[in-house]
Amino acid sequence: MEIGKKDPIRIVHWGDNKYELLPQNQEFFKTHPVDVLILPMDDSGHIVTPKQVPEVVRQLKPKVIIPSHYFIKGIVNPSYTVLTPDRWFIAQKHNQLTGTSHFTLSRKWLDSLKLADGEFLALYFENHVAFQIIDIPDGWEDQLKMSEDALTKFKAANKSQ
Repeated sequence: MEIGKKDPIRIVHWGDNKYELLPQNQEFFKTHPVDVLILPMDDSGHIVTPKQVPEVVRQLKPKVIIPSHYFIKGIVNPSYTVLTPDRWFIAQKHNQLTGTSHFTLSRKWLDSLKLADGEFLALYFENHVAFQIIDIPDGWEDQLKMSEDALTKFKAANKSQ
């Protein structure tokens, strides 16, 4: 998407896709620069793995990468096995935490980033979202395990009946 008429910002939202670009998309991005890439990646590599990010960067040359589609307690079901992108984020040469669910992108801000060719800024919202999440108390996993253990014991005790 392209936002703004004067000095537009070009944003690619990767969606729920693996990292390979179709040949026609590779050609498109050769002539259409990307300012911001919203990339579905986490430390588990559920969709795009941390090891695949350099290839995506090589092809799209984004100035900013915003990780998406990662675990946030109270939003993402833990059974999906996604993790946070914390380790990936920390390992980046240029990184910035938003500290909030809102961040204003501007052409002036993008142009002020001091990045060498092939470098990008990792911009991470962490668990900040623009809506209320359900309150899951700490230790809920332990409570769930106790419930599962109780059911397992019940099944074992009633197996002979």
